[in-house]
Amino acid sequence: VQDLELDLNEDLQKEIAREVVHTVYDIEFLKSLTPCEGAKSVIDFLRKKGNEIYVITARNPEAFDISSEWLKVHGIYFDALICTKFKPRVAWNYGVRTFVDDDYDTLLKFADFRQAKFFRKLIVMSYPYNIEQQDKRIERANNMHEVLAKLEIRGRDACDL
Repeated sequence: VQDLELDLNEDLQKEIAREVVHTVYDIEFLKSLTPCEGAKSVIDFLRKKGNEIYVITARNPEAFDISSEWLKVHGIYFDALICTKFKPRVAWNYGVRTFVDDDYDTLLKFADFRQAKFFRKLIVMSYPYNIEQQDKRIERANNMHEVLAKLEIRGRDACDL
């Protein structure tokens, strides 16, 4: 709230922050979300090409079951679902070489991680709330098909997406 430079008193800032956190981690809100366009087909393609799919989310561990169920309901395959606030370390521990996220600050943590050279690609999904942020270590994608193109996966199958 403070980063928005709004002229709000401290109590109101805290109340807004509490409401945002409550909304983001609200189970019914999480259930109502739909996958971004192309996510399922791109993940299925990557899996078919032999890639492992790890969903690493900053959601609270209490949201594990609802997140797992949501992925299953939408037919999104995953090898592992991990709820953690330490995404770079967990990704490194699992051997994840490419990371896609909509949170630019999370990707900056990857880029600044002491084993940062291990990560082959860091890709941010472009949204209005992160469009102003720029760093040469982080690539941008407007959709999942652009993510696939940035991974430089070639082949006849890529045309089927």
